[in-house]
Amino acid sequence: WDIQEGQAGFALEDGVAYEISFDAYASSARTVSFKTGSSSFANYTYQTVDMGTTETAVSVTYTQTPADNNAQFEFHLGTQGTGEVCLDNVVVAPVSAEPSNLILNGDFSDGFNNWFTSFAGSGAATTDTSSGALCINVTDGAGFAYELLVGQADVNLSAGNTYEISFNVQADRSRNLSYKTGESSPPFVDYTYQTTGIGTAWQTIVHQYVQPTDDSAAQFQLHFGGEGTGEVCVDDVSLTVVSVAPPDGDNLLVNGRF
Repeated sequence: WDIQEGQAGFALEDGVAYEISFDAYASSARTVSFKTGSSSFANYTYQTVDMGTTETAVSVTYTQTPADNNAQFEFHLGTQGTGEVCLDNVVVAPVSAEPSNLILNGDFSDGFNNWFTSFAGSGAATTDTSSGALCINVTDGAGFAYELLVGQADVNLSAGNTYEISFNVQADRSRNLSYKTGESSPPFVDYTYQTTGIGTAWQTIVHQYVQPTDDSAAQFQLHFGGEGTGEVCVDDVSLTVVSVAPPDGDNLLVNGRF
């Protein structure tokens, strides 16, 4: 603790889980310690990590006790000899609660409400939610995946946030299924577009991506075209925020990106 860098004067709540994260590297192998604590030097968490010359992402989660309206965060750089240590993207933030699903009625408990279909070219299909999942019976698969789709509109996405798309899916035979987020109007730019193989057993699809731009009226779509006829069922569709882009997140530190 003879050499410190830190910040003071932020509030920590009793019983709340906090995540400390940062990127770091050094001119030679060494250890670095970091902590949250009180202004009277009590430690709430104290951690020591090894680091080397390659930048490493460090993340630690702990549960705070007690409440402190004037807490401190500190890096301790002493007792390791001379040399340079570089730090960036320093965050102390409460761990998010269960993420809110941006997809409405993703479990189809309310039938087909909040969803839309779009069939182009020769694409034709019927939808059925009586089983508790959304089942698409494709009677004409058309020529392209996007010519037969199901989706939701007016999804609010923020630039720099990491989003996770997740859903369960199965089909009556092996085939491909595509899914995306993207613009709702020309030129219909895709923010992410993924194609995955599916089969007769239920499987969970999970994909994360970083949103490139703000869009308060984005669309999420599932594409069923270009794969011939047959039935595909999907359930438990979710689109959630995994992490919020600095400086708009809940970082308790000021200027953590320097």
